Amino acid sequence: MSRTQTARTYLPSVRGDAMLLTHGRKGTAEDLLLAGASVVLDGALGGHIDIAGRKLLGIERRRVVAGAESPDAPLLMADLRERVLAGTPDDPWGWFDRAAVFALERVSAELDGAGVTTPLRLSRARRLFRHDTLIVSESAESAARARLLAALAGDGTSESIALGAILLHTGLLTEVAGRRETRRLEASVRTLPATAQTFIAVLRDQRRREALLAY
Repeated sequence: MSRTQTARTYLPSVRGDAMLLTHGRKGTAEDLLLAGASVVLDGALGGHIDIAGRKLLGIERRRVVAGAESPDAPLLMADLRERVLAGTPDDPWGWFDRAAVFALERVSAELDGAGVTTPLRLSRARRLFRHDTLIVSESAESAARARLLAALAGDGTSESIALGAILLHTGLLTEVAGRRETRRLEASVRTLPATAQTFIAVLRDQRRREALLAY
């Protein structure tokens, strides 16, 4: 296979499928969190980043640290690892926020390079409402949806399980996949690597806190 063909092959990932299913939508805090968390979860699943320390007496002492360097790491994953190495120490939620700053642009570029999306040429005027940023290949979106539905049925890959969990704990799952039973998905989360489970637990716990505050 030529270098050109390789560059235009989409390999399913948490971050890529998240953007394919939402068309790179932006405009809400949940959209930003989805983009950032999907990059972070790919980093955790690939061993590019890890978590050190633990939560003690309710005090967050966990910190995101760099994982082992991999010569075959995708550019974005290598960059994420380098950012963790070079940046000031931060907890898992802090890295959701940090990754959200660059996630949409970088993942959009990956998808464009793989030939499964076309960036929407939007005006530079500030947009006050939620909007798509990508035109998505119908076949690529359908394949991403099938992977997500498989995860919801308890038969997903690590990437689709992680994406399902992120969508669930950001409140976006119903929008993306309709109302679904999530018990099998939540059981499948326990099969993921410990670091990925910890990141997902941070999302889950934050959503629970927000629900309590809403009452």
